[in-house]
Amino acid sequence: MANNTSSTGAGYALVGVPGVVSTTTRFTVPKLICTPTLSAGYASAIVNTSTSASAAGVELECSGGTAIYVGALLTNGNLTDTTFTPKAGDVIVASAAESTTAAKVTLRDVTQKKSQSAAGTGSTPVEVSDVVDALAAGSQLPMVNFGKIAYSATEQDGKTPAKAGAKAYNQVSSSGVLQIATGNLNAQGNAWTETFKHA
Repeated sequence: MANNTSSTGAGYALVGVPGVVSTTTRFTVPKLICTPTLSAGYASAIVNTSTSASAAGVELECSGGTAIYVGALLTNGNLTDTTFTPKAGDVIVASAAESTTAAKVTLRDVTQKKSQSAAGTGSTPVEVSDVVDALAAGSQLPMVNFGKIAYSATEQDGKTPAKAGAKAYNQVSSSGVLQIATGNLNAQGNAWTETFKHA
């Protein structure tokens, strides 16, 4: 079956969620292939709500040909950078949870043995996803060449994406160009690979 397409991200998303949702996933920070132009990506665990989003992830940026990595915590649209800086090759565990009254996100750098959380007031959940995207303040940026990112040990509402019924999404530009391809789930239904195709 062909993947669904999205202009805002690539990964596995679960839509039509209950009033309390959560997701957690594990990935390795990729080594970016940077060109002199500015581009940005975001690898994360996200809860989208009726008013905004909450997420924990790693911003993947290229500026003047230099790779930049920033740990990021987003609660109801309020963004905070982590006090530690993830590096290429670091193993990351990102988690996000939300209800109508509270939101909590956590980014753990397993390699550096560092972790940071942020909390918010909550909102009505509408979707949970574990994705790579290139959104910044609501605007779509060119996607940085991250090569491949392998997601693993993923849970959405306490289930594997397969058991939860999550759908696979490729990221496609407004002109129809495939930017990120989402691979099939593994036999356990909780791991897959995201592959960069085009900025």
